[in-house]
Amino acid sequence: MAGVSQDRTGLDFANFLPDPDIAIEKYVKTNIVTTYEDADDPNGSVASTSSLVEFKITLTNTGNVALTSIAMADSIVHNPGGIEILDYNDPALNVWVDLNRNGVQDAGEDWISLDGDGDMILESVVLAVDDDPGTTEIEDQLDIYYSLDSLLGQHENTASVTAVAALGGATTGPVSDDANYYVLEEDCVGVGTPGFWSNNGFAFWNGLSVEDGDAEQGKHAGQPGFAENDLLIQGNTNGTVDSNGDGVVDGNDKGLLVGDYNQNGITDIGEDTIFISYDDAVSLINASNRQVNGGQADGVWMVGRDVVATWLNFLANNPNGGDPGCIGQVDDDGTIDPREAIDAAIDWLQQFASNKNADDTMVPNDSNTNTNFHTATNQAIFEFDSKIATKSASWKSSETPGDDLALSGSQIHSALDEYNNTGIIDGVEYCCDRDNPIAMDAVAQVDQYQSMESLLLSSGWAPLPQDQTQDLMYSNAVVAI
Repeated sequence: MAGVSQDRTGLDFANFLPDPDIAIEKYVKTNIVTTYEDADDPNGSVASTSSLVEFKITLTNTGNVALTSIAMADSIVHNPGGIEILDYNDPALNVWVDLNRNGVQDAGEDWISLDGDGDMILESVVLAVDDDPGTTEIEDQLDIYYSLDSLLGQHENTASVTAVAALGGATTGPVSDDANYYVLEEDCVGVGTPGFWSNNGFAFWNGLSVEDGDAEQGKHAGQPGFAENDLLIQGNTNGTVDSNGDGVVDGNDKGLLVGDYNQNGITDIGEDTIFISYDDAVSLINASNRQVNGGQADGVWMVGRDVVATWLNFLANNPNGGDPGCIGQVDDDGTIDPREAIDAAIDWLQQFASNKNADDTMVPNDSNTNTNFHTATNQAIFEFDSKIATKSASWKSSETPGDDLALSGSQIHSALDEYNNTGIIDGVEYCCDRDNPIAMDAVAQVDQYQSMESLLLSSGWAPLPQDQTQDLMYSNAVVAI
């Protein structure tokens, strides 16, 4: 045939066959990491409590055919907390699709309108073919944005996508990508076990400061997982407290005033406390395995040891008094917060291991009928009273010969033991765990951020609303330094 070459050598017919393909990348931005980060590492980006965590998902057509029927799936693995499935049609998420990739939500770009029938599929949106491989164009990419309120703990947020070829109808995907973030209790140091406070942590409650030459403390003070200074001399107590409830801090009364949440060293009206002398606190934290484990265990030693560790954790994570952090609050939501467990432990010890129970009042069967001590004559002081066997009703039941308790000894031990080991009680995180490397990496990120912010502020930098202008200014300021 004239004018038509019969030699077809070199033609690649594969290029004319539909080969759909799609790529996904998920990013996260927080109030601390103020640009979108590809946070694939479980350590993730750090966010503050009660802040907004923003996500961006970029979809790219990497095949040779236009794509449609773009179906999304998204889930979060909360640690703790389990799996949560996200629905982009939930108005609380404020999901929108940046079709023109201008970084601004324009009219008609909200997910609910584009989805239409609520099935998490964008039937009417088309991802075009990349006409110039190696470059990106608006038509072959789109971005999806949404935001969530931050939650304590580590969160792995994974999005996946499938799509259908506009020519031929073949499906590509699913492909997925995750973005992680981590939220610490404000200024979290982390919880430590009784073993930690008996060994490496002992330097932080022996009454000596770094300035006093405590070399062991000096190695670690202020590092992730360690307090800034000795816990017994922080705040207003100078290492001593009011041990008898008369409102006077006695220089000889060195110990832990458990329940003194404002850390002023005295039992204020409205506070319920028990004083544990320093020597008794050391004995409790160094309890033998026989005293706290197995059939011969003594509930007094078990709860006492738990309380000492928990109170040291409280002091470590609240060096400046104020509104207590890392211990939750007292409420009626059905959970056992650390603060509720501490308060219950105070009452339990007042009944079974104090100077105000039956051993001291000589009233038969009177295991302390009043567990609210606020006066000079009624301040409870811990003492090693009769053994409470773990098989006894006094251990297993919250009903006692005295005032009924909020929790049994067994419940108190279970809650405080879990908290001291993980910062968690019954699946709810209240504090980071100093033995969790992910948490400690997050602490280091926060420390670095706060140091950088302090340096920037001292040089005249002023924070602006979190937008692209601030992101750019912050980045430039960091580079300048």
